[in-house]
Amino acid sequence: TIHKYNGSGTVVEIPGIIDGKTVTDIGKWAFLGLDNLTKVTIPDSVKSIGYAAFGGCQKLENFDFPSSLKNIGDYAFIHCEGLTSVRIPSGVTTIGEYAFHECITLENVKLSSSLESIGEAAFGGCALNSITIPRSVKSIAEHAFNGCIKLNRVNFDGSKSEWENLRHNIAINNGILNSNDVNYRHDVDFDPNGGKINGKEAAATKIIYSRGTIKLVDADCYNPEDMEHAEKFAAPTPTREGYTFDGWYIKDGNDKLSDTKFDFESAEITDETEDITLYAKWSLNAAVLTPAQPILYTVTVENGTAYDGETAKNNFKKGDTVTVKVNEEALKEMDFDKWEVVKGYVKLADETA
Repeated sequence: TIHKYNGSGTVVEIPGIIDGKTVTDIGKWAFLGLDNLTKVTIPDSVKSIGYAAFGGCQKLENFDFPSSLKNIGDYAFIHCEGLTSVRIPSGVTTIGEYAFHECITLENVKLSSSLESIGEAAFGGCALNSITIPRSVKSIAEHAFNGCIKLNRVNFDGSKSEWENLRHNIAINNGILNSNDVNYRHDVDFDPNGGKINGKEAAATKIIYSRGTIKLVDADCYNPEDMEHAEKFAAPTPTREGYTFDGWYIKDGNDKLSDTKFDFESAEITDETEDITLYAKWSLNAAVLTPAQPILYTVTVENGTAYDGETAKNNFKKGDTVTVKVNEEALKEMDFDKWEVVKGYVKLADETA
């Protein structure tokens, strides 16, 4: 545990090991009132930041939270008036009371995806314009966002019903959080279905926060990799070598692509809309089946003589019966249409096989 910093530097990098011992905690009052401190880097071994550990560090502008962090204590960063942006690591489950109180220039806060509780007045008096509440949150204490006079947008990383359950555990005096002016999250997932989107085989996701009913094409959306910059909704165009993209489709109850292409222009998002998954539909390019790239089949003559697709055509005898074994792997994306008679002397016994 770091109990007290006695240095005078403006930039501090705390080592992970001191005197042979691993640093796991920043103790209470450890950096209290060091108003010349501008940047602090914490080692990945630290799990807890204690009571008022950085309180009153008014010039602190940059603080690198370690990924190992689990808890931010009471008053930990109170009156750190130089902080403008904070990104809480995903492992943090608790933010203590008054933790960032009166950080008057703090405009951007990214909360932990596993956060469970936000303490009393934790962000009171900050300069937040918007905040996204993770669906993992179970309680928000009184005054947690009180005095955030610029706060005009609240996004919730869950459904309307989940928010209604959480509202019972949001204390009074939390401004907009006590109203119904909350935007619920809706994910639109694009599965390339054998293709790629922006060079990646994984599905791409568009995240939409909305309230009421809006047209999908009018929605602002975010990419999971960039939750700070919204852009107008636009469906991606996937690619697949040897195939043509035929559009985006949903799946029916039998896990088959629907017959109708998804209509983005008419689609709407409502408070009750569940996440949407769309699948790319592909058709095999005709060029794959040109003579320059032939697909050869095995032809077996019933009398026991076998020939490959290149030589058998010259060895049939009148009255022979042949079986064509199709390359199923090459044609698995295609529907059978018909056998084509190239030589007039061939009679087909079964034209539907």
